[in-house]
Amino acid sequence: MITGMIDTLMSFDHPDDIAIKTLWASESKKINKCAGNRNKLAHWEVMMFNDKAPMRRARLMPSMHSREYGELAFKPEPGFSITDVQGWGNSFSQAAEKLRPIYTRIALHERLQGYFKQLVEAQEQNRQWMLVNPGL
Repeated sequence: MITGMIDTLMSFDHPDDIAIKTLWASESKKINKCAGNRNKLAHWEVMMFNDKAPMRRARLMPSMHSREYGELAFKPEPGFSITDVQGWGNSFSQAAEKLRPIYTRIALHERLQGYFKQLVEAQEQNRQWMLVNPGL
Protein backbone atom coordinates (compact mmCIF):
# COMPACT_ATOMS: atom_id res chain seq x y z
CA MET A 1 0.00 0.00 0.00
CA ILE A 2 2.75 2.47 0.94
CA THR A 3 4.77 1.54 -2.13
CA GLY A 4 1.71 2.18 -4.31
CA MET A 5 1.32 5.63 -2.78
CA ILE A 6 5.00 6.41 -3.41
CA ASP A 7 4.66 5.12 -7.00
CA THR A 8 1.76 7.56 -7.45
CA LEU A 9 3.83 10.42 -6.02
CA MET A 10 6.68 9.59 -8.38
CA SER A 11 4.33 9.93 -11.36
CA PHE A 12 4.10 13.71 -10.79
CA ASP A 13 6.70 15.48 -12.94
CA HIS A 14 8.74 18.32 -11.53
CA PRO A 15 12.48 19.10 -11.97
CA ASP A 16 13.08 19.02 -8.20
CA ASP A 17 11.96 15.38 -8.00
CA ILE A 18 14.85 13.80 -9.96
CA ALA A 19 16.88 12.79 -6.88
CA ILE A 20 13.87 11.25 -5.14
CA LYS A 21 12.74 9.42 -8.31
CA THR A 22 16.26 8.02 -8.83
CA LEU A 23 16.40 6.80 -5.22
CA TRP A 24 12.93 5.24 -5.48
CA ALA A 25 13.75 3.54 -8.81
CA SER A 26 16.79 1.84 -7.27
CA GLU A 27 15.00 0.64 -4.12
CA SER A 28 11.36 -0.05 -5.07
CA LYS A 29 11.89 -3.58 -6.48
CA LYS A 30 13.65 -4.74 -3.32
CA ILE A 31 10.96 -3.21 -1.13
CA ASN A 32 8.15 -4.77 -3.20
CA LYS A 33 9.79 -8.20 -2.83
CA CYS A 34 9.70 -7.74 0.95
CA ALA A 35 6.03 -6.75 0.71
CA GLY A 36 5.33 -10.00 -1.16
CA ASN A 37 6.99 -12.00 1.64
CA ARG A 38 4.97 -10.06 4.21
CA ASN A 39 1.78 -11.01 2.38
CA LYS A 40 2.78 -14.67 2.47
CA LEU A 41 3.22 -14.47 6.22
CA ALA A 42 -0.14 -12.76 6.62
CA HIS A 43 -2.24 -14.89 4.26
CA TRP A 44 -0.59 -18.30 3.83
CA GLU A 45 -0.83 -21.13 6.33
CA VAL A 46 1.55 -23.55 8.01
CA MET A 47 1.14 -27.11 6.72
CA MET A 48 2.72 -30.22 8.16
CA PHE A 49 4.43 -32.78 5.93
CA ASN A 50 5.51 -36.31 6.78
CA ASP A 51 9.25 -35.86 6.71
CA LYS A 52 11.87 -37.16 9.11
CA ALA A 53 13.92 -33.96 9.05
CA PRO A 54 12.39 -31.61 11.69
CA MET A 55 13.11 -28.39 9.74
CA ARG A 56 11.24 -29.75 6.72
CA ARG A 57 8.03 -30.87 8.43
CA ALA A 58 6.36 -27.48 8.83
CA ARG A 59 6.13 -25.46 5.62
CA LEU A 60 4.50 -22.10 4.89
CA MET A 61 2.11 -22.75 2.00
CA PRO A 62 -0.70 -20.94 0.17
CA SER A 63 -4.27 -22.09 0.71
CA MET A 64 -5.07 -25.46 -0.86
CA HIS A 65 -7.71 -23.70 -2.97
CA SER A 66 -5.35 -21.18 -4.56
CA ARG A 67 -3.50 -21.28 -7.87
CA GLU A 68 -0.16 -20.95 -6.07
CA TYR A 69 -0.78 -24.17 -4.13
CA GLY A 70 -0.83 -26.24 -7.32
CA GLU A 71 2.43 -24.64 -8.42
CA LEU A 72 4.22 -25.40 -5.13
CA ALA A 73 2.64 -28.52 -3.65
CA PHE A 74 4.38 -31.16 -5.74
CA LYS A 75 7.90 -29.74 -5.67
CA PRO A 76 10.51 -31.66 -3.65
CA GLU A 77 10.73 -28.68 -1.26
CA PRO A 78 7.19 -27.22 -1.28
CA GLY A 79 6.50 -23.80 0.16
CA PHE A 80 8.89 -22.12 2.56
CA SER A 81 10.72 -23.58 5.54
CA ILE A 82 11.13 -22.11 9.00
CA THR A 83 14.64 -21.06 8.00
CA ASP A 84 13.31 -19.23 4.93
CA VAL A 85 10.75 -17.35 7.01
CA GLN A 86 13.31 -16.44 9.68
CA GLY A 87 15.49 -14.94 6.94
CA TRP A 88 12.64 -12.67 5.89
CA GLY A 89 12.88 -10.86 9.23
CA ASN A 90 16.22 -9.37 8.18
CA SER A 91 14.83 -8.34 4.80
CA PHE A 92 11.90 -6.54 6.51
CA SER A 93 14.35 -4.54 8.61
CA GLN A 94 16.41 -3.75 5.52
CA ALA A 95 13.30 -2.59 3.64
CA ALA A 96 12.42 -0.25 6.50
CA GLU A 97 15.94 1.17 6.35
CA LYS A 98 15.61 1.68 2.58
CA LEU A 99 12.27 3.48 2.99
CA ARG A 100 13.56 5.88 5.66
CA PRO A 101 15.59 8.18 3.34
CA ILE A 102 12.74 8.20 0.80
CA TYR A 103 10.22 9.24 3.47
CA THR A 104 12.66 11.86 4.74
CA ARG A 105 13.03 13.39 1.28
CA ILE A 106 9.26 13.39 0.73
CA ALA A 107 8.72 14.98 4.15
CA LEU A 108 11.20 17.75 3.32
CA HIS A 109 9.78 18.30 -0.17
CA GLU A 110 6.87 20.69 0.28
CA ARG A 111 5.07 19.92 -2.99
CA LEU A 112 5.37 16.13 -2.67
CA GLN A 113 4.31 16.35 0.96
CA GLY A 114 1.11 18.08 -0.17
CA TYR A 115 0.43 15.34 -2.74
CA PHE A 116 1.13 12.66 -0.14
CA LYS A 117 -1.32 14.27 2.29
CA GLN A 118 -4.00 14.33 -0.46
CA LEU A 119 -3.39 10.63 -1.19
CA VAL A 120 -3.71 9.71 2.49
CA GLU A 121 -6.94 11.72 2.80
CA ALA A 122 -8.37 10.09 -0.32
CA GLN A 123 -7.46 6.66 1.02
CA GLU A 124 -9.19 7.44 4.33
CA GLN A 125 -12.31 8.66 2.52
CA ASN A 126 -12.34 5.43 0.49
CA ARG A 127 -11.97 3.36 3.68
CA GLN A 128 -14.86 5.27 5.33
CA TRP A 129 -17.04 4.75 2.24
CA MET A 130 -16.28 1.00 2.29
CA LEU A 131 -17.34 0.83 5.97
CA VAL A 132 -20.67 2.51 5.17
CA ASN A 133 -21.23 0.49 1.97
CA PRO A 134 -19.95 -3.04 2.68
CA GLY A 135 -20.19 -5.55 -0.12
CA LEU A 136 -20.49 -3.00 -2.93
